[in-house]
Amino acid sequence: MKLSSETLTVLKNFASINQNLVFNEGNKLRTIAEAKNLFATAEVSENFPQTFGVYDLNEFLSVVGLLEDPDLEFTEECVKIKSGLTSIRFYYDELEMLTTPKKDIEMPECEVKFVLDTSTLNKIRKASSVLGVTELHVNSNTNNGVSLSLRSDEVETANSLTHDVDGEFEQPHFDFVLDVGNLKMIDGDYTVSLSSKLISRFVNTTTSLQYWCALEKNSSYGE
Repeated sequence: MKLSSETLTVLKNFASINQNLVFNEGNKLRTIAEAKNLFATAEVSENFPQTFGVYDLNEFLSVVGLLEDPDLEFTEECVKIKSGLTSIRFYYDELEMLTTPKKDIEMPECEVKFVLDTSTLNKIRKASSVLGVTELHVNSNTNNGVSLSLRSDEVETANSLTHDVDGEFEQPHFDFVLDVGNLKMIDGDYTVSLSSKLISRFVNTTTSLQYWCALEKNSSYGE
C-alpha cells in the first residue's frame, strides 16, 4: 500500500489535534483532542487491512518520509516500510495506551448555519495571533447575516476584528463563542453549524473531512 498525498495531509492535520492515532480497519480515520473539545473524521482512499495504534503520529510520518515513494506492508506487530533496497520496521503501540474516539458524535439540532471559506478561516487564525485575541464570537448582524468577531468582552479596549458572512438562523439573539486555537481545520471551505448544546460542526464542502468543535461556556442563545 502507498499513502496518497491527500492522506498524508490528513494525517499531518490529525497529528496537530492529537499525537495518538488508532488506524481502524477500513478507510475511515478519526481523532479526538486530549481535552475532548475537538473531534475529526475523514474517509481516505486507502483501505487499511487491520486495526493498529500509533502513539506518536508525527514520528510515524517522519519515518515514512525517510524513504522515497515507499510501500507499506502491515503485519501483526509492525508496518514494514519499503523503498528499493531499504526497509524499515515501525512497531505498533498498545491500543489501551492511546486516546481515541469511542464512537461518532451525533450532532444535535443546530440553530445557526453559515459557510466559512478558506480565505476567511485563514484571516481569522492570522488575526487572532496578530491581535492577541483568542475568542471568535458568532452573532447576527443588522443585514440579517452573521458576524464573525474576534474580540474580548472582558477588556473593552481590546483589539478586535469583524467579518460578515451570509448565514441562516432561527432567531437573532445568540452569541456563540469558539476558541480560535481549536480551529485546526485543513484549509478549505466549510459549512458550519452551531448548536445551543455547545457544539459546532465544520463540514468540508469538497471532501469527507468533518470537525466537531466544542463551544465555549460563555456562549448564549435566546438571551
